[in-house]
Amino acid sequence: MSDHDPFETFKATMSTDLHPLPAHEVRRRGDRLRRRNTALAVAGGTVAALVAVGVPVALTQTGGTTDGDSGLLATDGTEAVTWRTEIPADFPLTAGMPETNGHDGSPVVAREGYEPQAVGPCSGPAWDVSDAIDSLSAVYTGETQGGQDRVLSVFEDEAAARARVDALAAEAASCTTDRVEVLGYQRVVEDGADVVRFVNGYDTGEGVLHQASRVGNAVLYETTYFNGARDDTAVTSTLENAAEDRARVLDAMCVFAADPC
Repeated sequence: MSDHDPFETFKATMSTDLHPLPAHEVRRRGDRLRRRNTALAVAGGTVAALVAVGVPVALTQTGGTTDGDSGLLATDGTEAVTWRTEIPADFPLTAGMPETNGHDGSPVVAREGYEPQAVGPCSGPAWDVSDAIDSLSAVYTGETQGGQDRVLSVFEDEAAARARVDALAAEAASCTTDRVEVLGYQRVVEDGADVVRFVNGYDTGEGVLHQASRVGNAVLYETTYFNGARDDTAVTSTLENAAEDRARVLDAMCVFAADPC
């Protein structure tokens, strides 16, 4: 293994001056998503799936227009925001995930609620949806090991969602236990989202990449399992694959922004 610390650029201090996605950028991303969806429909194509392997840990934004399915009013920040509190029926939560589970061939589908698939920092829960207004989750399991899971949680407002991400960031930045070690931690603004990510490493060599991405009052929480948690190549590959996998999901989250798409 390389002597290079694979988390040298992964580690970062928390930022307290993160900004929500600008309106023009939200619209740009929304237009891009709509063009992409149209192209997929015409071509009859499917979303490619990239899977990182590993072992799962048993666990236990002044007036605008209404959006149709929730009756909420989009605003541009000059007046109080009425936040979307329902996940659209066509939200592409499973985009970038395999279509079927490897162990039994069952379909990978989005379901209401959430059952955690991995422990979080300090061996505590990875993500808690008890105070979320709406949640949608999807889980993929490999043939004999590995997988990934996602949960999209919608909170009362941006402040509530930010508070949840802040708490996770504080815990991940400081915690190490005997059972699990937070090998790397980072908080960044990425593709318009407020992102917290960290890697849990185990003495067996497996690792779990955790990513919480907030746009407006919604948070996408993901875990990806992989082998070689202390190897820079494995970490880099897992990060790259996860970014490709979730790109369409982050695009779609613009509906939860203060100035939605």
